[in-house]
Amino acid sequence: MALRNIDADAAFAALSAESQRTNRKLRTVAAEFVDSVSASAPEIDRPDAAPTS
Repeated sequence: MALRNIDADAAFAALSAESQRTNRKLRTVAAEFVDSVSASAPEIDRPDAAPTS
């Protein structure tokens, strides 16, 4: 939603359309989207984060 600047209804509609277009379950499409966004997200220094070095 933040990446496309859309509300929850529009985000669900986009996921639903992709699910139907590719004939895959919506939860699979959503999980793949989250994985792809999470993989490209920058690391944020958090007090509870594990050390990276």
